[in-house]
Amino acid sequence: MRLIHRATRNQIESPCSVSKSRLTCQLPCWRTEAGSADVQILQGSDLIPRGGIAAPLLLEEYWAGINTDYVGSGMETKIIIAGYGFSKRFRYRCIVSFHEGPIEFDVDAVVESDDSLSCMVLPQTETGSLIVSLSKDGDRILFGCPISACVCASAKNPSQTLRVVPSWTHSKTTWSKGREVFEIEVVGKGFRADGSEITCELQRIEDDSIRVVSLSAKLVPGQHVVKCSMPPVQLSDVSIFTLSIVVGDLPVIREDLLPWYFAISDSPAHRGYVLEFTSSGTAAGGSPVTITGFGFDFTGNYSCKFGGAVSKAAFVSSLELLCTSPVWSRAGETVPLAILQGDAQVEMASGLSPARFTFVSHWSLQKVLSCSTAGGNTIAVVGAGFDLAASYELIFVGVDRAGRQLQQVSSPSHPSATDLIKFACPSWLGYEQQVKLELLKSARQS
Repeated sequence: MRLIHRATRNQIESPCSVSKSRLTCQLPCWRTEAGSADVQILQGSDLIPRGGIAAPLLLEEYWAGINTDYVGSGMETKIIIAGYGFSKRFRYRCIVSFHEGPIEFDVDAVVESDDSLSCMVLPQTETGSLIVSLSKDGDRILFGCPISACVCASAKNPSQTLRVVPSWTHSKTTWSKGREVFEIEVVGKGFRADGSEITCELQRIEDDSIRVVSLSAKLVPGQHVVKCSMPPVQLSDVSIFTLSIVVGDLPVIREDLLPWYFAISDSPAHRGYVLEFTSSGTAAGGSPVTITGFGFDFTGNYSCKFGGAVSKAAFVSSLELLCTSPVWSRAGETVPLAILQGDAQVEMASGLSPARFTFVSHWSLQKVLSCSTAGGNTIAVVGAGFDLAASYELIFVGVDRAGRQLQQVSSPSHPSATDLIKFACPSWLGYEQQVKLELLKSARQS
């Protein structure tokens, strides 16, 4: 049997079995859109004529469930509808309602590349269950699929029900000393005093067999905060854990879906503790400066101080901050570096103190120019931080006519007091092409 889609002209063939005067054909999974298809019966490669009026085969879309585990309270969540036959020529919408009430809302659904549908569920203020329905051009699509076709679009959750569970953003503390009972306060949404038991779990990154589980958490009255009492952790040095929150048997979703880290350490980290940082950047400014450590506060007002210039630090995780280096007038200069929370300095590991940051030289072409293969043209390089007593060479890297790497070097040249270096293009033994330029401080004197 051959099917030809009337709108897209896509085709598919499937084998048929013969029983007396009956022909039985099983339609395979066909990644095409809903619509109608012409049916052809072939014997070998020969088309068997059909008598009477040729009625098309109706192809209907269907949906079999939801491929999203659950929705976090207070979060806009993308849910995936498992189905088949969806077409971008039609308008689909997700209709979402609370299981306990009549209030519902509907949002546009998008046809994904794998033939599923996706839609964004608006933030929910209450935990519970949602009922999801679909419509096509204003008409509801019945839930379910033909038994033999369900395998074409399997769903993790083969139902219309979607659970809304609590969500969380961060813990107020991100480190604790080892060998003593400590408390973790978690800020979130949807926690309920009459709900399932809430626990905090720490799992060590270096050794996932080490897992620490709290007693049943306490809900802070009038706030979206739970307090977990954690048992002592008998570990030395610095140990990094991922923190997860569990309600009943379900993990609670973090709003940005990224891991949250918690440190156990004997080193004090009241404002955080720096273990490593990027120690150089260009004098032109804009270089990313990564600060890694532990115990950084989600709500902390962090900054990097380069000499007398201050740059605001972005919180990446409790293990990482990110600053951007400022423009510096004197390349090659090394200045003190401090990481601040507010006006107070963040403690650093003993091997890092005193912390220093170096503004290195940089260069670029004054204009984007071309050189003749015969050489002789002048190229001007501008930048900052050049050594006025040194000479520099410009290296041209490309390929020769045989496709082999070709590297040719200009004559040495000295920078001017205004950080300008002029070079004469060398003759080029390859064909006309774009080449890579490298600036080299020459080891030999010119």
